Amino acid sequence: APWATVLVQFMKALAPAAFMVGILHAQSPYASFIILVFFPLLLLWMAVLALEPEIRGLGMRRALFLALPNFSRIFALLLLLMLTGGLFFSLLDTGPAWTYLNLISWVVRLNSEQMEQFSAVVLASLTYFFHFLIYGMIVTGFGLMYYSLVEIMEANQLNQRIREIGRKRQIRGLEQETA
Repeated sequence: APWATVLVQFMKALAPAAFMVGILHAQSPYASFIILVFFPLLLLWMAVLALEPEIRGLGMRRALFLALPNFSRIFALLLLLMLTGGLFFSLLDTGPAWTYLNLISWVVRLNSEQMEQFSAVVLASLTYFFHFLIYGMIVTGFGLMYYSLVEIMEANQLNQRIREIGRKRQIRGLEQETA
């Protein structure tokens, strides 16, 4: 029943998404501050729900376990990705974008009113494209951050290698000869 799994994952993602939409629709003067603080936590919460299917409930406890000791890392990642996204958005209103629009006007014969409409549609399309590209970049970054935080907090691979010390007969990585 793969559809049942998809439905369960969708229902789990509704809680963080509803919380995010509630913050965005709040008419509070502190909404931008709340978004800046809680947006990384909500993205990590969604990553926990998506990448740990065996988790019971809403997974908020697990997300907080990973996020609170490492909030500076999470916040730094968000700022870095938002800065990168801002640079992408700054490309929209630059000379090359308008040069490409002018090149299109050389190929396709449009009067000034049609050219204004065409440029508005093209720039709106590019804005949506960059918006979804940046959001996808942020979501992917937090998905990868999830794995980093799990390894930082639990160190599963390190603990496994520590348990293997002394079980194998090796000297500096080479098999030890038996007498």
